[in-house]
Amino acid sequence: MSYDFILASFDVSDMYNSIGQEDCIHRIEVLAKEYGWWTDKNEPYWRSTMVLIEFVFHTSYVGFGGRVYKQKRGPPMGSPLSPVLANLYMVQLEDTVIPAMKAKNIHYYRYLDDVLFFHSSFHAPIISDAAKFRMEERMAYFVGCSPSFLMTQLPLNGPELHIILDNTLNI
Repeated sequence: MSYDFILASFDVSDMYNSIGQEDCIHRIEVLAKEYGWWTDKNEPYWRSTMVLIEFVFHTSYVGFGGRVYKQKRGPPMGSPLSPVLANLYMVQLEDTVIPAMKAKNIHYYRYLDDVLFFHSSFHAPIISDAAKFRMEERMAYFVGCSPSFLMTQLPLNGPELHIILDNTLNI
């Protein structure tokens, strides 16, 4: 059986607790250097920032059942820094995977720990906003159901869509 479109929705399993603290620090450093944010000129600033992130990780404690525990995995629970750290971690992780997906015409969208993949059997590359709009029109024409993503229904109609929903990615 062949499909014109494949749409898959995933949730990254227990994203915050799945992120290793040392791995997070390493990935943020790699990301900052790859994107040119970390330069020779501002290296002292970045070194200080990384020391502060390590400090936040190493001084993170959680209370449960009247006891206090040192948090050993993931960004600190309840810290306003945690979503930023998790997002930067995911961006660096994605940067290693997405180029191969784009080469296969697989489109990838993420909001926090919710991930949406879309693949079309139409082999023409999407290179302009007008082409993207036409692809969305084609998608709306060929889709036969209304999947949800981020608790929002995707209003699509048509017969040729393979959908995989509510799966879990483990990082």
